[in-house]
Amino acid sequence: MIIALTWILSISIVIAISCAITLCVLAIRMIRKDGSTNKSTAFLALGMGALFIVYLGYYSSTIGPADQAQIILMIGLVAVTVIFATVATRQSRASITMAKEMNEQRYDSARPIIDIIANKPTAGQRLVKQEIAIQSGQLQYLGCALQNIGAGPALDIYSYIPEPQRRLFSFGTLTNKENNSYPIKLCVEQMEDKSVLLAYYRDIYGRCFKSTRTIHINEKEAYYSVGNLDINLIEDEEFPV
Repeated sequence: MIIALTWILSISIVIAISCAITLCVLAIRMIRKDGSTNKSTAFLALGMGALFIVYLGYYSSTIGPADQAQIILMIGLVAVTVIFATVATRQSRASITMAKEMNEQRYDSARPIIDIIANKPTAGQRLVKQEIAIQSGQLQYLGCALQNIGAGPALDIYSYIPEPQRRLFSFGTLTNKENNSYPIKLCVEQMEDKSVLLAYYRDIYGRCFKSTRTIHINEKEAYYSVGNLDINLIEDEEFPV
């Protein structure tokens, strides 16, 4: 009988220590990943787990059968704390995900998309492009028009024009009900190893975007083609003004 009680006591201590260590590990993960609300719960759980481990280590030699009820009660408390912390973490993550989805829907409902419509080269233009391609290996500018094909208005539209010299030009606002801006020449910019046409703009929420189209140049045939439209959300620091 005494041997059985000793075994039960030993198993209880092992289970208690395991639960306490598990609680500490989960609490540390919550502290590193989650928000301030869950961090408070995690710090509480970490403190309880650490104190319980210290208690068992200090009093393990004096724990008798009468203390088993307290150990079992502490195990239950540890388990409840772990469950509470886990549920709170999941609810917090679900709330954050839902808030992000709602924000994205709100943004998408008024998101502008500026398309850069480049003029197709004619036979007469090919001669000019041939001379430019031979001299510099790249185009200097192209005749273009800007079109808003998105759901909301585009504000603070900027791009670079070559006249009278390369400079930043403001196109103002372009709503989705307008067809095109007035025709204008846009500078062909160099981005890394690519030649591109680009335009910067904002939405009604102040978010900054950049639309680009890559220019593919065939120097041998003195011909160019325009690539697909690429739209990127950029930081305020990348906006030219």
